[in-house]
Amino acid sequence: MTSIRGDLASIEASPAMRALRDVLLIDDIHDSNLWDATDSAANLAASPLHVLGSNGLSFDKIAGTLDAGVSRLLTPLNASARFSTSDFVELVLFTPASTGAADVILRLGTDAANYAEWIFSGALMNDAEWNRLTAQIVAQNAVAQVGTGLDLRSIEFVQVIIRMNAVGKTFVGAVLDSVLIRGDGDA
Repeated sequence: MTSIRGDLASIEASPAMRALRDVLLIDDIHDSNLWDATDSAANLAASPLHVLGSNGLSFDKIAGTLDAGVSRLLTPLNASARFSTSDFVELVLFTPASTGAADVILRLGTDAANYAEWIFSGALMNDAEWNRLTAQIVAQNAVAQVGTGLDLRSIEFVQVIIRMNAVGKTFVGAVLDSVLIRGDGDA
């Protein structure tokens, strides 16, 4: 059995997420066919490992580049009425044993040319566990604002990247569970 870090157990215990006051689930990975592999990612598939929803999205990294990522175009989501830059972005990711990831990168925006990017150090993650990675939306917490950055009125693009510390490094079986925005009272 895998362990769950942080208070992720409260999310898992509440399928309707009643434990959280205000949450916008950007994707709970219910359909792996909606996602695309980027960089050196391969073997995208639905995984029975998950915390929210009915599936996780499993992917591997093959040799090639430093990065292995997954991305998805969304039906436009308007989060501006419920959320502000004082709220949080969050992703839930299972990293396999001995991944040795240098960083995990989350990008949210209107498309691949206009997004905000948050980088989470690999030192924050434990291999062979679910990792809950959270950052405040506020612009200075985003490492990069590319193009127009993040517009909470129109979220249409999500990308998650695992960056390795060497090009030849590979892994099998990373699982992305969910990407969400949550209110600052739910930290």
